[in-house]
Amino acid sequence: MEIQELERKLGGSLSQEERRDRLLCIAFIVYCEKQQDLSPTDTFDLSRLLEVIYEEHLRSLIQDAYMYTRNVNDPAMRRSLVDIYHLFHSYHENELLSCYWELYDQLVLGEKDYRLITEPNLCQLVSDTESFHEDEKVLDVNIGQGRFLLTLHEHHPDLQFFGYDLNNDDLLVARMSFYLEDMNVVILGSDFLKDPSTETYDFIFVNYPWQMNSSQPVLGHRYLQSKTPGYGAMIKAINSLSEQGVAICVSDDSFGSKAETVNLRQEIVDQHLLSGIMAMPKGTWKWTSRGYQLLRFSRSDVVHVVDARKGKKTKHRQSVLDLDAIKVMMNDSLAVKNKTIQENDYSFDVLTYLYKARLHLIHPTKLKDLCMVIKPIDLLPGKEACFKLTATDFDQGMIYEDQLKKDYCLISYRYTVDECDVVLSVNSEEVKAACLHDDTHYYVADEKLFILKMTSAKLLPDYLAIFLNSSQGQIAVKMQGAYTKRKLEEVEISVPSLEHQQAVIDRYEKLMDKRLKTMQTLYDIDLQLSALGEK
Repeated sequence: MEIQELERKLGGSLSQEERRDRLLCIAFIVYCEKQQDLSPTDTFDLSRLLEVIYEEHLRSLIQDAYMYTRNVNDPAMRRSLVDIYHLFHSYHENELLSCYWELYDQLVLGEKDYRLITEPNLCQLVSDTESFHEDEKVLDVNIGQGRFLLTLHEHHPDLQFFGYDLNNDDLLVARMSFYLEDMNVVILGSDFLKDPSTETYDFIFVNYPWQMNSSQPVLGHRYLQSKTPGYGAMIKAINSLSEQGVAICVSDDSFGSKAETVNLRQEIVDQHLLSGIMAMPKGTWKWTSRGYQLLRFSRSDVVHVVDARKGKKTKHRQSVLDLDAIKVMMNDSLAVKNKTIQENDYSFDVLTYLYKARLHLIHPTKLKDLCMVIKPIDLLPGKEACFKLTATDFDQGMIYEDQLKKDYCLISYRYTVDECDVVLSVNSEEVKAACLHDDTHYYVADEKLFILKMTSAKLLPDYLAIFLNSSQGQIAVKMQGAYTKRKLEEVEISVPSLEHQQAVIDRYEKLMDKRLKTMQTLYDIDLQLSALGEK
């Protein structure tokens, strides 16, 4: 039967919204028509699926559509139904049932409990960058709606697929999708952590509900008793790998630095079980804006670290992974020995290792040994006149003193910026500093800045500002994660001889003078260009 004819029987000329609903109905009907082929253990409750997914008007659409097809058993009719499903599939950029998932998200996932929606491009990234061989056993410890296994099957159909899922509603969706794609997926149970099986797998994907509190004891490793069972899923996945097996785990990025997880990280690294860490872009982990990592587990003497935090793009007003950009970043990965990770307190922070490889200091010295670090407070209004410095008042080491506005506050002299003090702004985007050279007015600093007051004769304040603005200074501060006074005091900087420092300052002043003259020339040219049309 022609697709157009079947569409006509199902409702004639359809709007885009109606077409979407009807095609979804047909996809379910395909499953319903063939469900008698399922084994006794693969029971499927269609009414429960409809109850979960559809509001009343959508249920009625399915009932109407089913009236036309319930008694049609010929192969040609079934092929037409499948063709329409694939037509629907192709309309949505080859994301299997993407439109259906979007609808499912809107109607069902309000509570978000036990559900982590794996970003489609993340599934594609794993499929594209990992090696798979025929008949290898692949396990998804939390199938959800089936995206990862569906993506993998599309590119590697000769694998053996296994999985668990905590949520029966999601599992209904996954079963339908697997059936429509002619996939044989063995559902092993609901909770990976509570299954005593010792079966091993060649590849395991872990995107487990990290923040779900487990109300019952779980089996196996001591870490499975954690209130954050994602750690348990991680360690059980590692223990379930074959000799040459690989596990990819989606992990909250705080796992790599939290004191309470250091013993688990130590166990992983000391046994040479970690082979890769990739820092992922914020905003691409569904339902959260938190940062996250991909941890790759396999037996290895080195760990490849990748900074993919900028590997995202906007699609339909949402942040998604930019696969092309991330693959380029993966080519720039840094191989770190396990011993190096041990020496850095078993940190899984990729920036620690990437920055250290690029940091080259002369006579490295901590800031706390060279100056006093002061974190200003928000000063109360008062009668004393002063100029308040903010991060927008300086750039490239220069304070725009002619643009500062006079303020009146109750001055605390501990927080004033004196001549030869350095003001410092630190955020996730940039680090910038400037040295004050005015002693004729009172200056105070915004509470978001730091004040550095020299305590050592080994360091010239102008050189300190120049160093902190340099690429080496940016790396030194960001590597330490110096967003607090305590962290900033631990930052190491270059302290060459005073002669060398003065030479750097002289060179800086010449370059800045040249820069200002160039900017003035460009400004004059712009004025001349704008005046070309005048008489």
